[in-house]
Amino acid sequence: MEEELKALMRHMWCASVLICFGLTGCGVKDGTVQSVLRKYDMNDSPKVAAFDVCGGFGCTVKHSLVLDEAQWRNVSELFFPRAIDAAEERCRIARAVALLEYLVGEKNGTAQDAPRNDLAGAGQLDCIAESVNTSVYLLMLQGSGLLNYHVVGAPERRGTFIFYPHNTAILVERDSGQAFAVDSWFRENGALPAVVPVQLWKDGWRPVPQAEQPEAHDNTAGEGHGV
Repeated sequence: MEEELKALMRHMWCASVLICFGLTGCGVKDGTVQSVLRKYDMNDSPKVAAFDVCGGFGCTVKHSLVLDEAQWRNVSELFFPRAIDAAEERCRIARAVALLEYLVGEKNGTAQDAPRNDLAGAGQLDCIAESVNTSVYLLMLQGSGLLNYHVVGAPERRGTFIFYPHNTAILVERDSGQAFAVDSWFRENGALPAVVPVQLWKDGWRPVPQAEQPEAHDNTAGEGHGV
């Protein structure tokens, strides 16, 4: 009887550990994009004159930043004249996210952020930090009235704590309701993020090797499924 009780306790302990792993892991989805930002003690209404970004793995480091008028003008000009459709707007959004990454990287020491977690040194961002930062940039674009065909969704995750956990920022097409992953983690700071349908992304999508990727202006992000 005593041995059976010990076995049961061991089983319960293992189950509780696995549950904890599943709840924490690399996932950040928590209802709305604003609630995700609050989870990391970040400004949940980011604006050009006041926004927060992650500066390290797990968003354990936070930086409060501003952009000047000239910097934001360079970003907003990417959206004029207005895109003719949602697909074109996603291309422009990708360019804006890349530019914002570059501008922010010069301010908070993440300019040398390498693709994936290849560097893992100072200023390197993991998938949590990337998804949160990209969500911040998307909210800034939305709040400035630059998005006509999309709204910002809460970050999504795939996998589990043990089995290839990964996160992405999310755009939702207004008319169709289709969600798209905006994933900056696969590429270096300031490069175009991958923009692919979220279901494809959840099925394990990854970009093709660097040597086989299309030119930056195409932004198909490999495999012909982008934007």
